Amino acid sequence: MRDIEYFAVVAEHGHLGRAANALALSQPALSKSLRRLEQDLQVKLVKRTPKGIELTPEGSVLLLRVRDLRLSLLSLRREITDVGEGRVGQLRVGIGFPGPEKLLPAAFAMLLKDAPRTKLIVSLSDNDLMIPSLCNGELDLIINYLLATSPTEGLIGEHLFDDEYVVYASAKHQLARRKEATLAELAQERWLSTAPALRAHRRLK
Repeated sequence: MRDIEYFAVVAEHGHLGRAANALALSQPALSKSLRRLEQDLQVKLVKRTPKGIELTPEGSVLLLRVRDLRLSLLSLRREITDVGEGRVGQLRVGIGFPGPEKLLPAAFAMLLKDAPRTKLIVSLSDNDLMIPSLCNGELDLIINYLLATSPTEGLIGEHLFDDEYVVYASAKHQLARRKEATLAELAQERWLSTAPALRAHRRLK
């Protein structure tokens, strides 16, 4: 790639000495680079004239391709930078309990505004499936509740918010007339959970 770039500078200046000055190289070093490129391609790329350097037909074809190559490298460099900054690629997100569904649309909208070429892949599941997928690299992040028994080795967690649990009872219920009720007392009653998938971790103890 370096030899090809040096060749392009020689072709653009039409003179070996001026190209060497532009590249901050010695003229012998530039000549050696040209010979190395010609040997690699097994063709003659330039010919010397009293006025400087002229391209052979093969050299003219290579120069056209070099210009395309420069654009491709510039595009590649920009794409790699965007990937490194998280502005392109795909983000695989696993979502568990219903809570985040109200919070994520705004976050996703901000992400897509900042990185419109990012592809979002969102899946709904629970920790028993999502945590192994996260550890195996099948998901990039998950947003869900975390139990004390959830495996966390090798994972990094971020506390987003605290969930609030509220018990509703009939005004005629015996506990409704009390200002306070212990968990032990609540556990003796029959309650209806509005989130069946989370019933296990909402169990009163």
